[in-house]
Amino acid sequence: MIYGDVQGPEAMAKRVGLAYDLKQFRYNEIEKGRLQQLQKKVDQKHATLDWGIPLEQLPVLDWDEFATKSRSTNKALVAIGGVIHDVSDFIKEHPGGKAFILSAIGKDATAIFNGGVYQHSNAAHNLLSKMRVGILRGGCEVEQWKYVMSEGKRSLGIDSEQLQIDHVGNPR
Repeated sequence: MIYGDVQGPEAMAKRVGLAYDLKQFRYNEIEKGRLQQLQKKVDQKHATLDWGIPLEQLPVLDWDEFATKSRSTNKALVAIGGVIHDVSDFIKEHPGGKAFILSAIGKDATAIFNGGVYQHSNAAHNLLSKMRVGILRGGCEVEQWKYVMSEGKRSLGIDSEQLQIDHVGNPR
């Protein structure tokens, strides 16, 4: 394969007169091919990792169900970004100590998790994704995304009756 400027064995063959009229690909096309090959490798690696339960497979709970479950079970449930997480097994390991995480049980901890107290790293977000157990009804765009995916729709802004939907999934 010839990349950009003629190089490699093809260039040598041209210099000694064994090849002529060699064609060159545009740099942009070569870079797109390289990027596609890298993306294939990333996708293969991605498929081998545990990313938690997919959002579309999680049950949807309203706020009262979430609050009741967080009080009546042995599970430490917190809501972050409209997704309910069971952090029971992580309380002792939490780098910020037990107090922060215990104060968020049964509550919406989105602001705390996303910078109200500490800006969590990508690793923390990835770890949290493995603790997903549900979605809050009307909690955020996640439920709306789940609805759209289940209906096979492409647009997040319009429901099946062409009604406008606001950011929490309620018809306007």
